[in-house]
Amino acid sequence: MNNNIIQDGKYVLYWMQASQRTECNHALEFAIKKANNLNRPLLIYFNLLPNFPNANSRSYHFMLQGLREVSKSLEARNIEFLLKIGKPFEEIRKLSKDASLIIMDRDYQRLQRSWRNQIAVSVKCPVIQVETNVIVPVEIAYNKEAYSAGILRPRIQKNLEHWWLRWQ
Repeated sequence: MNNNIIQDGKYVLYWMQASQRTECNHALEFAIKKANNLNRPLLIYFNLLPNFPNANSRSYHFMLQGLREVSKSLEARNIEFLLKIGKPFEEIRKLSKDASLIIMDRDYQRLQRSWRNQIAVSVKCPVIQVETNVIVPVEIAYNKEAYSAGILRPRIQKNLEHWWLRWQ
């Protein structure tokens, strides 16, 4: 997301937001690999926004149950998990001051794209975004907004075998 140089930070920071899981999470595995290569600990950060658009108490309850499982799974792997309540942009900026680099999972929602772009241009360390929720990257399948599955589906199927093999 930016071309910054890896910093001499205290840790590699993975901002887990869209992919709230420890299994089949390519961003997490990439962050672990980068942390190992740099001989730095990995810090996984999740930002809880109390007034997220269209979220209700049931949504938060379900999410927090899942995050409890994420926390336990990461603890078993000796990886630190930090959950904070606040504005993502501000919290990531604070954490970035001690980060060698930042890994983010990919999200296509307008608000989350905005957060990621703001962060990428405002930190000193590199920011790398990793696709974790689809097999064929959206911009490969179709580089503009598709108004129906009938447009998107054939383009995904055309690229599926190539990208599926890369995930294996």
